[in-house]
Amino acid sequence: MQQIHINRHRINSIEFTTPDITIPLKPGNECSFEIPITNHGYPTHVHLSASDSLKKNIRFLDDNPYIISQEWVSVVVSLPFDTQEARGKIKVTTGYGSHREGFNVYIGIKSISPIIKTTVDTDESLSIPGSHNRSVQTGLTDHVHVVKNYLGKKREDQFSINSQSIKLYAVVALIVILILLIIYTFWNINMLYGAMAISVLIFLVMVYACTHFMSKKY
Repeated sequence: MQQIHINRHRINSIEFTTPDITIPLKPGNECSFEIPITNHGYPTHVHLSASDSLKKNIRFLDDNPYIISQEWVSVVVSLPFDTQEARGKIKVTTGYGSHREGFNVYIGIKSISPIIKTTVDTDESLSIPGSHNRSVQTGLTDHVHVVKNYLGKKREDQFSINSQSIKLYAVVALIVILILLIIYTFWNINMLYGAMAISVLIFLVMVYACTHFMSKKY
């Protein structure tokens, strides 16, 4: 509970392990405990006393022990029926009255009433009339705008792809028509030239087909 050290840092010095102690005691009860006193210097007498507010509550079995190295001092504590608590000090005197120190003493049962605080987070905007409806409408409006933007973008992408396909097919058709005209012209002039033109057409079609297939694959 409490320990007292004397002559540790200097002659007649007094030290406590704690500045306050609590003795849990109900009205009408009595208890006892011991305080160890350790002497770090030459043997000496130590005097113990209680403050005026605790003289009726605290009694030392030996209030003037002779401390050689270490002694245990017995203390008897009582609390009358008509008293709920008592406060005061236990004083320690060394050097035949030249030095005195004390520590606080509380006798009684401290009532602890825990207070539980419950906090609820609320949206202040809900206290405004019609704010809930406005917030719902705003959320729906935002959702509709998102859907419209997505559909519009999708249509633009489809239109862009369709226009590119149409251009590609038109270019291919023009090339095929041009080559057919060239084949027709060479065929009328000479069949050998016509056969060569047909071979060139087949080669170009194969090159285009391979190129188109590779571009789709990668």
